[in-house]
Amino acid sequence: MVEGWYCHAAELAYAAEMTEEEKKAEEDAAAVAAAAEEMINEAAPYAPPEGFSAFEYEAEVHKMLDIVITRSTRTRTSFSGR
Repeated sequence: MVEGWYCHAAELAYAAEMTEEEKKAEEDAAAVAAAAEEMINEAAPYAPPEGFSAFEYEAEVHKMLDIVITRSTRTRTSFSGR
């Protein structure tokens, strides 16, 4: 988001236009995100089951997403629902 006082004013104007239900939904979403972050921080590091070993790998996420998006948009039925 662009920095500056005008953005803050726009956010305040948007917040004033939100219904009580929308405000509650945003508060709930923030609470869920905070709980998820806490769970992630408290989770024990992964250890493979006994008798198995773990392998580290590097994934080129950008390249993988590009492939998935390209393939899915080439298939006409992906988004048309037919």
